[in-house]
Amino acid sequence: MFLCQELVKDNSEGEKGEIILITHSNFNGDVSDLKDRVGNSQLCITIIRFVEDDSSAEESYVHLKDIFPCYSFHPINMITEDGESFEHFYNYMNANIPKPTYDYQIEEVTSWSMSSDNPLIIPMDPIASYFTLWLSGSVDSGSIQCKIGDANVMLEPKIRKSTISAYTFEQIHNDANDVSCVQKSASKPPLLTQVQKTSVKGHYFVFDVWYHDTTPSNGETQMPVIIYVKINYGGYPVVDANVTGIVTAPNDVKKEVQFFDNGKGDPDITKHDGLYSGYFTSFVDKGSHTLNVIVSYKESETMTGKKGADICCGSQVSSEMSDAPSFTLTKEIVIESKSKKPDDGYPPSRILDLKVTKFDPPTAITLGWTAPGGGEVASYILKLFNSREDALKNFESSGKVLDTTQITDSYYNKQENYEVNLSELEDNTTCYIALKALNEKKKASETSIILEFFLPLDDKQTSINPGTSPSPIIDDSKKSGPNKKTIGIVIGVLGGIVVVCICIYLGIYFLVQKPKRKEEKERAKRSQNGSDQRSSSGPSGQIGLNSIPADVIIKHHNEVVSAKNMHKDPPIFKEENLDSFNSSPELPENSNRNNNVAEYSQVQKASPRTPDASQQDPSKSPKRMTIV
Repeated sequence: MFLCQELVKDNSEGEKGEIILITHSNFNGDVSDLKDRVGNSQLCITIIRFVEDDSSAEESYVHLKDIFPCYSFHPINMITEDGESFEHFYNYMNANIPKPTYDYQIEEVTSWSMSSDNPLIIPMDPIASYFTLWLSGSVDSGSIQCKIGDANVMLEPKIRKSTISAYTFEQIHNDANDVSCVQKSASKPPLLTQVQKTSVKGHYFVFDVWYHDTTPSNGETQMPVIIYVKINYGGYPVVDANVTGIVTAPNDVKKEVQFFDNGKGDPDITKHDGLYSGYFTSFVDKGSHTLNVIVSYKESETMTGKKGADICCGSQVSSEMSDAPSFTLTKEIVIESKSKKPDDGYPPSRILDLKVTKFDPPTAITLGWTAPGGGEVASYILKLFNSREDALKNFESSGKVLDTTQITDSYYNKQENYEVNLSELEDNTTCYIALKALNEKKKASETSIILEFFLPLDDKQTSINPGTSPSPIIDDSKKSGPNKKTIGIVIGVLGGIVVVCICIYLGIYFLVQKPKRKEEKERAKRSQNGSDQRSSSGPSGQIGLNSIPADVIIKHHNEVVSAKNMHKDPPIFKEENLDSFNSSPELPENSNRNNNVAEYSQVQKASPRTPDASQQDPSKSPKRMTIV
């Protein structure tokens, strides 16, 4: 509680703050004047107490509620299992202790036993702000001389105690890369010296290495190990750095490992997040394998992502890039193996980035993928399938094998390409392409992601499903287009139907419509002729007695009677000589008309022994006017 009083006695201006008190005992101190000291300080107090019983843990501290403007109490029961007490303590501390906001980094550069004839060499670093020399014992600055080239380096005293001393000097930008420090006196014993580098604010590297062993906990055979390398600069990811590792086996055999930040899932998941990863599989024996990781700058390529991990595009961090300084970082870890690798090796990893890289219709398309890690790739099996289900479940027993013997010298992260001749694919059919990678012992990987193709009928302009992951491809055999035979049958049937329809139409037209139209035309013509005959003044056909004038009939009657009395043939009545305008009986106003009287002609009497043709055919007999 004395510490609390010291904290608040000079804090009368009302500054905000927090006191965290961690204890195991009860509180019995005198706080009579503490309230006056706290005053308007706005200090809060948090008490974390380890107890055996939660029931009375807070009793001796409850009176602090009236003294501080804000107060909290957190008991932690020590009688718990499975680390629950530590978990509670960690959560309380993590919630209350503010996170550091340092924008710089302090890093150990080297340790050395410095003497007059054994100089300490300090490499300069463009991101360093200053360097600190920590010396064992009480050392006067005049007893040490530091130079860069021929120029002296000024040392600034920082700490000088009986057991330790510290001096600093600023980063020097000079053509010479190193600062050299020695003791001036050859008679003095060597000084144990440690050098620390403090970076410029915002200019520092975070560099870490760890690994994940994929061997099951109960497994006896060593499985591949995935190694992770994290590189940040100023709190932002370093992009496109050169990251390699040298693994030294128990028998001193060395093997190089490459690490990539490519987001292809084998094994790196996210591109440009500053986390590089790779496989190590060359376990020659059980025991320790020493890994030395070296990270270096690539001229005009290595950058930093200034927006951090703002993931926008699936497996890539989108950042505003800026130049990174030249650097070289090294770190060493040890990997323990349970055994050597299996005699038949490891199967390669699954290929996750199979895609179409080039269209060249109507002849071919080019596929591309990245050679997987895990086991070393010796060859590939590439197949065509009629269904996605066959590609996934029946890869070995179904499908058409494509020749991949031209793909050689495959290695991890190599970009592979394969040209598929479109003649291999049937028109108007949906097909699927997948592949597997094999090691030297023919140990195969899992089936890759599957590409789906559809070639329209007689058209090699291939359309491809844009999603190459298995999830969006729908396996449906009915999606496959009909083959050429089916198309021919359909076209033939449709053509036959059209021909039948045309024949039916022509039959109806010539047998029904045309005769009907002809008959209608003739009927219309006859109707028109009859109308003309009734209305015209020219010759006419038969007309009724009512239409002949009475004087004509009487005259003709008299002529017939006179002819009979004289034993002559009676005259024939000619209807053609009648005028159509006198078709009605003569009226008084027309009694003087004489110009429309019928003309008569005499017919020679036939021999009695030779019947007249007109008598044999009454229909051909000339018409005679008689009165009954």
